[in-house]
Amino acid sequence: MLKKQYLALNVVLFFSLIYPDFSTNVKIGYDSNILKYSDNENPISSNLIQLGSLYNRKFNIFKRKTRFSVNLKNTFYKLSKKSNYSYGFKFKQPLGNYRYISFNYTYIDNIYLREYVDVDQGIVDYIYTGTDCFFDNTKINMNYEFLLGNKKPKINIYYLYETQFYNKYFTEFDLELNGIK
Repeated sequence: MLKKQYLALNVVLFFSLIYPDFSTNVKIGYDSNILKYSDNENPISSNLIQLGSLYNRKFNIFKRKTRFSVNLKNTFYKLSKKSNYSYGFKFKQPLGNYRYISFNYTYIDNIYLREYVDVDQGIVDYIYTGTDCFFDNTKINMNYEFLLGNKKPKINIYYLYETQFYNKYFTEFDLELNGIK
């Protein structure tokens, strides 16, 4: 697994040196979410290395500077089943007169929570005893921003949509959230 980390780091660094719209980051640390520790770990040994890359570009749509970015992250943990990736993109379009509309999308695959035994299945043809709990997380955010009158205060109106879906046998905690901010 260490070879994959070094290869990914070299590829990310290579692109950041060649393309000015491409940036990278490397984070080294540990997972501070106590709920995600498994029996094989403790808070001291939940080490991680995260490789991230961001492509950020401005271009003209409707004669205005549109901002577009795509990001990718790959997180490697000491306990390999906790390793996951995420990606997302952002789009911000000026509409004129200090008005903007934006759209953000983020997806994180296979977030590992912990080992578990699902004992509430009841009597069915197949009883899933479970060993690991993972979920996928999706976030969508749409935003409209405008000035309040002729002054500097701005108003942002957000629509938020988020899902957290577990495997087909462990659906008690599936979430589908909607909100306005």
